[in-house]
Amino acid sequence: MVSVVMATYDGVKYIEQQLESIRCQTQIPDEVIMCDDGSTDKTVEYIEKYIEKHKLLNWKIIKNEKNLGHFDNFFKAILLAQGDTIYLSDQDDIWDLNKIKVIEKYYMQNQSAMMIQ
Repeated sequence: MVSVVMATYDGVKYIEQQLESIRCQTQIPDEVIMCDDGSTDKTVEYIEKYIEKHKLLNWKIIKNEKNLGHFDNFFKAILLAQGDTIYLSDQDDIWDLNKIKVIEKYYMQNQSAMMIQ
């Protein structure tokens, strides 16, 4: 199982391209978990509409009750992930469309790898 986790905070002006680059991967992730750290802009609303528009049943956005900070927000998202491999994504990244496919192939050939950077 492949999971993608993303920490978000006030990223509405950057996030569209990253969501697209994850959704359009040549190897689709089994789940995408986003934890929002108390955004004051429309980040959460944008993500909710994006998930609904594209009918992404395996994507979810979790809103933190209080601000955890960047590190703890990512850690929370990682703990919620169920994947055998977990991809970390910043809200302003734009992934190559073959990212997951290429890394999964490498991982399968090198199963002793714990982390691929």
